[in-house]
Amino acid sequence: MSASQTHTVGSSEQPGNEKQLWVEEHARRLQRLFEQWQNPLGINGAEYRKHLKAELSDCYDQPLRKSLIEQID
Repeated sequence: MSASQTHTVGSSEQPGNEKQLWVEEHARRLQRLFEQWQNPLGINGAEYRKHLKAELSDCYDQPLRKSLIEQID
């Protein structure tokens, strides 16, 4: 019998989930701004959203970029 058995939950459980949620949230915000300003130019919103997700995914692990993106409203 061991003296202490504890179950620790580390941040490594579903490590991509938090990142994916962050990417989705900020892609929505940026797309909403995009649609207000660029939609009349005929740019495809769905393609722009794919581009946003790829770019935001790269920014997630960079604290300065992530912080700047979070300030966009």
